[in-house]
Amino acid sequence: MRPSRQDLLLVAADDEATRAQLVARLQEDGYAVLSAASGEEAVAMLQLARAALLVSALADRSALVGIEPPILVVTDVESVSDLVGSALAKRS
Repeated sequence: MRPSRQDLLLVAADDEATRAQLVARLQEDGYAVLSAASGEEAVAMLQLARAALLVSALADRSALVGIEPPILVVTDVESVSDLVGSALAKRS
């Protein structure tokens, strides 16, 4: 199954510039994206919205242990779109 651009993604990054860049990059590729500034905020958002994937660039991911959806940890913003597509394809 191919990843759907209809999938909702949640970007969690403690660095504002990184978070903005990740969100912009994914939105350019047609994904619907929510963003969170911390792991705690991401967990709260996941209680309100069902995301297909959590894209994390958090320094401290301890709040995310054991949560759904799958988490993709990124260190290179430039390759995030390819990584998201691959991660979504693997979940089916």
